[in-house]
Amino acid sequence: MPEVKVDETLPLWVFFVATLALAVGTTEVGFRIGRLWQRLRPHQGDEAGGVMVGATLTLLAFFLAFLMGMATNRFDGRRALVMEEANAIGTVWLRAGYLPDTYSALIRFPVEAYTAQRLRLENDHQRADALDQSNRLMKQVWTHTQDVVRAYPNSQSVSLFVASVNEMMDLGSRRAVSFETWPIPWSIWMTIYFAVVLTMMLVGLHAGITNDRNALEVVVLGLVLAVVLNLIIDLDRPNDGMLTVSQAPLLDLLQQQAFFAR
Repeated sequence: MPEVKVDETLPLWVFFVATLALAVGTTEVGFRIGRLWQRLRPHQGDEAGGVMVGATLTLLAFFLAFLMGMATNRFDGRRALVMEEANAIGTVWLRAGYLPDTYSALIRFPVEAYTAQRLRLENDHQRADALDQSNRLMKQVWTHTQDVVRAYPNSQSVSLFVASVNEMMDLGSRRAVSFETWPIPWSIWMTIYFAVVLTMMLVGLHAGITNDRNALEVVVLGLVLAVVLNLIIDLDRPNDGMLTVSQAPLLDLLQQQAFFAR
């Protein structure tokens, strides 16, 4: 069963506003429950409430740090994959120059087209077509590679070329899979937001029982949670928002291919 992911069509500001409203709203609900509890049991204090609030906020901070680390590692992994794939494609294109002229031209053309298609992967709307085109071009490259091996089975240059093609294929598969398997699973998002709701409700409950609520503190805490969670969502969506995976390595490779092909 595939893992459900956060909807990537919603703008990031929607998550920010929703998180802020959820944090402040649940605090208000907790406050009202606390006031009701105080009216029903006026002589019962909340001596341990402050300690529980502090411990819960600490635990929530730990969860957020864990989630931030997960998102950062995956973001860095995606960025590294782009660089590695660009290097692998560039190696194939250069080593194709070792081959006889006929095979060199046959292989370099689909490799150049393949490079352009890999740039389109970062567009959510073009990804499916880009993957189909990439697979078609990779099949052409592999077919020509097999022909070269049959024609020159003992050539050292051909052996190096085949190794570079294998690496390009492996990295291409890894990058394609990363779009489906690397986003943070929906179950983790549900857990962190459940923790936010319980924590903010406990904050409001304690304020209601002690009748000591500071609206500014609640709003500031809600803003901090919204900003941190929005940053994590931004990291988990590398093609949208302020933090995006740079495609500079592939763009530079296209320019190099055009330069050497003159």
